[in-house]
Formats: sequence, structure tokens, C-alpha cells
Amino acid sequence: VQASGTMSSFDVAAILSQHLSSLDEDVREYLVSVVEGMSPDERKSSVSLNEAIGPFLVDGGAVESEDAAELLCKTISISFGGSGFKSAVVAEEETVSLLSAPIKMIDRSGLNKTAKPTYGGTVISTFDEDGQLLEVNHNSSLDASAIATTQRQVRKNRKENERLNRILRAEELARFNAEAEMSAARMAAIKANRTAGRQAAMGVNIERFSIPHPSGTSDLLTDASLTLASNHRYGMVGKNGAGKSTLMRQLANYKLDGLMHLRILLVDQHVEGDDQSALQWVLRADVERTALIEDEQRLIACQHGNADLSTLPKDLQGVNLELALAEVYERMEVIGANTAEFRARKILTGLGFTDSMMVNPTGGLSGGWAMRAALAAALFVTPDLLLLDEPTNHLDLHALVWLEQWLTQRYTGILLVVSHDQVFLDTVCTDILELKSTLAGSSKSTLVHYSGDYATYLNTLSEQKVAQQRLRVAFEKERDKLREFISRDGKKYDNPAHQSQRKMKMKQLESLMEVEGVEEESELVMRFPKPYGIFSPTENLISVKDASFAWSEDQPPLFEKVDFTIGSRARIAILGKNGCGKTSLLNILVGDTDPTTGKVSRHLGCRIARLQQHHYKGEQLDPNLTPLEHMRRMPQEETSSVGLHDPETRQEETAQRSFLSNFGIVGTRAVLPVRYLSGGQRMRVALAVVLYRRPDMLILDEPTNHLDADTVRALCEALSTFEGAILAVSHDESFVNKVINASVDGSTKDPNALPGELWVMSKQRLQRFDGSFKEYKKMITKKVLAGKDF
Repeated sequence: VQASGTMSSFDVAAILSQHLSSLDEDVREYLVSVVEGMSPDERKSSVSLNEAIGPFLVDGGAVESEDAAELLCKTISISFGGSGFKSAVVAEEETVSLLSAPIKMIDRSGLNKTAKPTYGGTVISTFDEDGQLLEVNHNSSLDASAIATTQRQVRKNRKENERLNRILRAEELARFNAEAEMSAARMAAIKANRTAGRQAAMGVNIERFSIPHPSGTSDLLTDASLTLASNHRYGMVGKNGAGKSTLMRQLANYKLDGLMHLRILLVDQHVEGDDQSALQWVLRADVERTALIEDEQRLIACQHGNADLSTLPKDLQGVNLELALAEVYERMEVIGANTAEFRARKILTGLGFTDSMMVNPTGGLSGGWAMRAALAAALFVTPDLLLLDEPTNHLDLHALVWLEQWLTQRYTGILLVVSHDQVFLDTVCTDILELKSTLAGSSKSTLVHYSGDYATYLNTLSEQKVAQQRLRVAFEKERDKLREFISRDGKKYDNPAHQSQRKMKMKQLESLMEVEGVEEESELVMRFPKPYGIFSPTENLISVKDASFAWSEDQPPLFEKVDFTIGSRARIAILGKNGCGKTSLLNILVGDTDPTTGKVSRHLGCRIARLQQHHYKGEQLDPNLTPLEHMRRMPQEETSSVGLHDPETRQEETAQRSFLSNFGIVGTRAVLPVRYLSGGQRMRVALAVVLYRRPDMLILDEPTNHLDADTVRALCEALSTFEGAILAVSHDESFVNKVINASVDGSTKDPNALPGELWVMSKQRLQRFDGSFKEYKKMITKKVLAGKDF
């Protein structure tokens, strides 16, 4: 351990592991990041360390008491070169005057060093962002400790914001470096193929490989094998945290042997726009073209004396500039660099992009359009191995149908896709890979291949379980029979013949092969609270009359003349293309936005809750708060799911933890900031926030995005038994069929389920679709194949 005030993340992790051997891996990783974000002086202070990580040690059950947490923080501070005392540095002296009467503190939002708010002509105390005292009302009183406490709190908040900003910058840098590493790996493979002579791409056959966990503490896979055959389309399934995305990145970065003969492209599930346009996104996907353009610019600069030869890549240093430039132009002609922009524009146009959408920054695109741009890059490059990580997230049904058609009818390479959409997997996949990991709750880490689509995979699993159970029963029957024979009363074995039989049975028992029972993995179960209100089945919760909405007066309305009512037990799914106004309509229903014209009426006693599509982007969840802290921010009232408890006791926290457990958030997960939770776990926290006040109506905006199959199943089961109204925007066919249960005649497959309705937003109107989701998709497929309405 270093004593100079600086310490590597390995040192911090080693100290925490030494003193907290039972600490959850994710909690330890978070605490390491917290300590790394502190200044050297703060690390030497046991008080600063205790303020930063002490609560997590106690809440997470890592230490038994606050005293134990304080003692551990003293030990860590000593490792950083501190003395173990409260502070490593002498605090600046602060001159504070004692006041003689209570003073009122006001909301300091919007105040700065020049602000002088007054009440009745009396100046009151304000502090700037650095915690410096600006002014004090000398006619009031506030003791010195209160002023110092306020200053310390402001400074602590500022330091916390600085720490979080450092984390965000580090994450942005990590994303940039990851993209650069992936591009470099792809370029290395291209050069290797160019040198060896490009041949027809073959499949993948990797034997006995291991993949480390991103934390570096263990392996996601050990001695695994992966075989991918040419022209096959594989769907990879597994629980959140099993390592599906990690395996994808390992393949995309050529980290495994036997991949250099392939052109590989990964479309990540988290597609975020930036300052570049969609056209630039597509063009930069061709890393060879980008590298050739850069080489051309460097060579020309060297020719004109505007750059030193040392700036050239190593493979171009020491060569004849004219010959090197000629080779660059020759290679550009081979790959069709001159027609690249034309081809890119054609692909984007085919995906529905207008000319302005192509050249505007992708940061202004919705999630669905950003995913389309990423998929356009895949079309442009036509890789040998295409890796798609949750490609259906944010896609509307039109784009989803197009993607299914392109993957099954036009793409001829190897596909490896991760998706929660069971219908999509059934439509696209020829094979299924199941990834099990001990880190996701499995008894062992394996990668198992199944032939056939997702439905075939489920049937095969079911048949295997039945067969395995039969073998186990037969084994137990034979084992018990032998044991009974051997353990009979010894009097029956007096003669040598009986003794010989007994010895033979003992040998048979010893040689009997153990047959394992069926491994029953734990399934997530969600428990939703009952709605707060009591409404009759015929009562309406929301009524919309002649509503329209436009972003401004000079823009056409997104929708107009919308009329409908929502009953207390309604089951409604809203369908439509990205950008048609579905989310804007939801904003109007919950009161976040007013309609341009028309009227929206809500039942006075009705509680409406909304699960937002981007709940992790600060709209619904604060990534820096823990699930428990989200619960504490909710209104503490008797009618909530948690009830009202004395905050001075542990009853309130116990009730909040119990409520979170209904959504699978248990143990240390409850005290980790949500940024360290998986996508499925974040969604469960968002659901807990949404259902905290026992809503009478749920409004769900693409609720299945980023979820694994187990979480989608649990969500569907919980929603199916929810006693209030449900309005969902979703293009997940399985979800809509299970939760909404829409049909032509109003009947349902489940006699206990409520009949649902499909509403379609199209051509500025919202109309009911008299049919099932399957029939609606069939109609959309015809339009997409005909090149219409896309």
C-alpha cells in the first residue's frame, strides 16, 4: 500500500477486500470509485471517508454498526498516509459572529454573490456555491454551529457534484476509447486479410476460451467453446448480468482467437446521438475508407512540406510518397470510396431518413431513429459477422418489420443477436445460444447451443427437464432398492450364498452413476400493490375531447380531433411510427403538457402513474441515488404502498426494503446507486417508484426495453393481475398479446383476463384497430414490402 496520498484502484480494492471479505462485488466496485474520486487530503481524513462510504457499509450489512464503519474508515485513512484522526489538514479559521435571535433561512436557488434578498427591509443569511457566507441579518440569531453546518453541507454538495462530473467525464472517455479500440481492431483485421488475400468468409470455431468479468475479479466464462456456422442466425439468451454484452464486445474487439478472417461489426444496445450526422455515422463505419482518407491527407501534407514524415503511420514511414499515395488511391477505387456517400444516402433514404435528417446532428434524434442510423451503418459495411445487442429497442413496428425482412432475406453473413423480443427471435433465428453464468445465479458457467428458433429452444428445454427428471427418479429408485437389500437384517445373510449376494449389491451401489436432478433456477416474481381508489368497472378515469397538439403555431399538428375515454379496468395499447405523437399524447394525459386545442378531464380521485421510456436518463431515476434513497424521496403518507412510519426508527427503512423486494431489489442492490444496476434492475426500481403511491392507472412507455426474458415474463404476469387501468405504448408483440389481450370480437385467450384494445396513431388521427396485433403486423408488413408508409 502506498503512503504518499495516491493509491491505485487495485490498492483500494485490496484494502476493502481484506476488511470486507463478504462485501458484494458491485458494492465494492462502487466504493472503490467513490474513494478514487476523493482528493488526497479527503482520503487521509477518517471523517471524510466515513461520510462518503460509511452509510453504504452499514446499510449493505458489511459492518454491524456505525462505530465499526468509523473504525474501518480510520484504517483506510491510515493506508492513505493519514494519522487515523478526524482530519489530515488544519481547517481554515472561520470568523463567525454569534447572533442573539433565531434567523430565517430562505431558498437560495438563483442567488449569487451579488444577490441581497430582503424581507421587511432586513437582510438574511445567504451562501454562495463555495459555501462562503455572504450576508447575515444581525437582528436575528443563529448560532455559529448552524452557520458552519450549512457551509459544510454546501461544500459537501459541491464536492459531490464535482465527483459525479469526473465520473461522467471518465465514462465518456471510456466510451470514446472503447470505440477507438474497436475501430483499430477492425482495421487490423482488414489489413491482415488484405495481406493474405481476401477469401470467402468462413464460420467461427473457438475452443476452450475464457472471458474475464469487467471488474477483473472472476471469469464470466471458463473453458467455453463457440461455433458459428456460415449463413446461420444465432439468438443469444441469458439473464441480466450473465455476460451477453461482454461476449459481444470480446468478439467485436477480436479479443478471441480465430476471428481475424472476418469483418465484424457491433451495433450496441445503447445508441446515443452526438454532434455527428447520421450520414457521418454511416460513412465512418467503413474504417478502411476512413483510414485511407487520413493516409491521403497525411501523405499530401508531407508532399507539400506541411507535415513531418514522422507523423505518418509506421507502415508508411520510409516509403516513396508518390508510390504510397498511388497505392492509397488504388485501394480507394477497389473499395468504392468515391461512391460511398451516394450509397450511404441511398441506405438512409431506404430507412426513412429525409435529407435534413441525414445531415443534422444525431444528438437530436429519438432513440428509434438513432437505432435506425446504427443499423444503416451495418447495411453499409455488410460485415461477415454482425453483432446486434437489443436492436429492437426503440424501434417502431415499421422499422422492426423491415429489420426482420432484411436479416432473413438479404443478409448473408453470420448473425449473433441478443433480444428480449421472443417473436423477433422466432422470426429471425435459426439457432439459439444460451449463456449461463455463476454471476447471474447459475450453478456453472456454460454456453450451450440449441438448433431451431426460440420457441423450439423453449420446447427442447422443457423436454430435457422431463427426461432428466425421469432419469433422476430411476436412479433414486435403483439406489434405494440396493440400499434396502444391503441394509436388511444380518440374520438373512448367515449362509455364504446370501453373503455373496450382499457383496455383489454393494459393488453395484458403488458403481451406480449419480444422476443430477433438474436445476431449477430462481425466477423473478413481481408483486404489484392494489390501486388506491375504488372505482366501478363502468367509471371513466380520463376523458379526452377534440384534442390536438402542435409544437408551435407554424408547425402542423402531430395529431388532431382526438376523442376517447379510459375506463377503470381498461387495457389499451397505442401503436404507431416513431415521431407520430404517441409520447406527446402521454404527456397530455398525465398533465405534463396541455393540448393545443381541446379538453382533457381526469377523475379527481384517480392516481395516475407513468413509467417513462427513458427512465434512466434523469427523467424518472437519478443515476446517483440508491433505490432506498429513491423511496425516501417519495411522499411519506399513510396511503402509500409503504405506509407512514416514524423516520427516527428502522421501521420506515424496513418497510421500504420490503416494498423494493417485491420487484426483486434485495440485499445490497437496495443501497447501490442505480448507475451500477443492470438495465432490468433499473426498470424494476423505476416500477417501484411508479407504484409507490398505489396508482389506479398505469401509463407505460415501451416498458420492455433493455429487459431480459425473465424480467419481461415477470412484468407481464404482474400486469395481468393488476386491478387498475393500463395504457401502454409498445411494439413488443409478446408483451401486447399477454397484457393487452386485444382481439376482433373482444374475446380473450385467457378467460380470467380483461379484453383489451389496440389504438393506432396514424396520419394525425388516433383510431381503434379492430383486430389483433398479429393482424396489425401483417398489414404493416405488406406496406413495408411495398415500400409504402415507412
